[in-house]
Amino acid sequence: MNFRPVLIIISFLFLTNCDYKIANKSFDYYLSEIVSSGDSQINYQIKNILTNDKKNQNKSLKININTKKNKTINEKNIKNKVIKYKIDIITIIKYELIQENIEGSFKVSKSGSYDVAKKYSDTLKLEKKLIKALVRDLANEIEFNLRSRVNDL
Repeated sequence: MNFRPVLIIISFLFLTNCDYKIANKSFDYYLSEIVSSGDSQINYQIKNILTNDKKNQNKSLKININTKKNKTINEKNIKNKVIKYKIDIITIIKYELIQENIEGSFKVSKSGSYDVAKKYSDTLKLEKKLIKALVRDLANEIEFNLRSRVNDL
């Protein structure tokens, strides 16, 4: 028996019938009000990334950002000196669609670690660089969650 052509035809049928839908990346809302609490530096960076200038959208959104940053020791060496720090950023977002009077909330968290440098100023630069990267990832995830939750309504 010759199963090879049958196997090719069946696999071709299964592979061509896969359905893939691209997520909607358009903004159907604008942020009318952003209230923040917690770490002000991180909230400021998140606000700058999230704000869009499209005031002519049909849905206005009010969000409340509550951010908490935890810095802990990740690793120590044999001499009990700190080698790595770990930073966790936890953000709780509460949103409200003003026209439809619909409320909701979700939680986003990111974490990362950085090495301790020989100079303290270099360690601070590494920390700021990590926080900037984590905030960028947080803002993108917040934007994706807002977009998917608002567009589904």
